[in-house]
Amino acid sequence: MRLKLFFVLCSIILLNQIYANELLILDQPGLFSCEDMQGHLKQLLEQNPNKNFVFYVHGRGKHPQKAFSYLPEFQSEYNVVTMMFAWDSWSNWYTRPTENALAVAPRLITCLGEFQKFKEQNKTLLKNRLTHFILHSMGNIILKEILENYPVLQLDQKLFDSIILNAADVPSKNHNYWLQKLQLSKKVYVTLNGDDIVLAASRHIDFSGQGSRRLGTRFEDPVLWDFDASIKFYYLDFDKLSFLGHRHFFTGDGSREKYVTQIYRYLLTHTAGDFPVKYKASSQYPNHLIFETESY
Repeated sequence: MRLKLFFVLCSIILLNQIYANELLILDQPGLFSCEDMQGHLKQLLEQNPNKNFVFYVHGRGKHPQKAFSYLPEFQSEYNVVTMMFAWDSWSNWYTRPTENALAVAPRLITCLGEFQKFKEQNKTLLKNRLTHFILHSMGNIILKEILENYPVLQLDQKLFDSIILNAADVPSKNHNYWLQKLQLSKKVYVTLNGDDIVLAASRHIDFSGQGSRRLGTRFEDPVLWDFDASIKFYYLDFDKLSFLGHRHFFTGDGSREKYVTQIYRYLLTHTAGDFPVKYKASSQYPNHLIFETESY
């Protein structure tokens, strides 16, 4: 165990030297490193005193360039500001850069540690402001790698008001073994859509032996509901709302997917109360929420 811990810590040190610039804030020039987060994030929040904050980990694609096509709309739609963790997420159209995602796990750990320092040193700036951690699609591979293969993070359970695994491009089978280790927020949400066309394709091009149904499409092996647990895990089932949808926080106002937008708006702006869209909880799994095509 000690030998494994030694090699893990060595890899963190080495990769922290290799990957210098991986954070992006819109309207700020270029990428910057986790170690330089403090000044950049303070400037962002001071300039936007009435907006909640999202730390976002993107999925597959030509990032960071791709972010400029959707992050402005995301910020406008939900009245938030974002800081994005950028990684080398593109090889070509027919492969998945899984190894690249695994390699940057130490850097994301470093960024989370720097964000905790920032929160401790800027309590007034973060007062009355919600903070969220959203991992999209293949970005969840990084989270899975951290929880499975790195030392327990010495981070606050209240680091974020919520964590959202959006359209997670990781195997659904036995995901509860690693997800239940996540302790960075009191509320963890996993989105589900059985018709997700991107995750369906991902499953078929994955030749690593992990080509099983994706967590973002299938409810199986969940983290079990425990009413007395300090951390609650919820599975948000959009099967009846999102036809072929993948990036769930963007939907059309004229379709049934508009209800997904309402759910996301609630997640990013509320800490209490119930969802604005009708749902029923599974009788066997109270944390499996199946949404309907209606608002209250």
